Amino acid sequence: MSQKRIASVTAALHAIVEGAVSEAMAGAVTRIGLSRPAEPGAPEAWLHLYRLGAAAAARNLPTRRGAGAARSRTSVDLHYLIGFAAEEPLAAELMLEKVLVAIESGPVLGAAQIEAGVRNFSSLADSGLAFQAEPVRLILSYPPPDESARMWMGLQPSLQVTASPVLLDHDRSA
Repeated sequence: MSQKRIASVTAALHAIVEGAVSEAMAGAVTRIGLSRPAEPGAPEAWLHLYRLGAAAAARNLPTRRGAGAARSRTSVDLHYLIGFAAEEPLAAELMLEKVLVAIESGPVLGAAQIEAGVRNFSSLADSGLAFQAEPVRLILSYPPPDESARMWMGLQPSLQVTASPVLLDHDRSA
């Protein structure tokens, strides 16, 4: 069921961020969605899907099922903003570094990472993300300065990550 793949990518990326942040800062909170105040002074990281775009790289992947039946597919890139906040000096930078290294050292979402991510979300168990034709890759994005200036993050340390490609099958029976 590809209707759950976007949420499954978010859950898998959340698990990666949460693991890295907890290594960097004991007691840190990791959230999905826009930043909400945690306990006063508690270090936090948050993950927000802010843009979806067409994934040109996956347009030429096979679109046939068994027995040769054609299927329709949409291939998308998911653009995430990961922000860090803490009152303790340099804590946000420590969390950012751990997450950056975690993403760079494992840039492909494998079955184990996807399973770890969807474990806490039983409704995502049958997304099929681990079995799509092309694996999802995590790519650190470095936008031009004018785009960064338009981001509302202000002065909080942050990373931008693209997950690509995410293949959405047009399954009329689901």
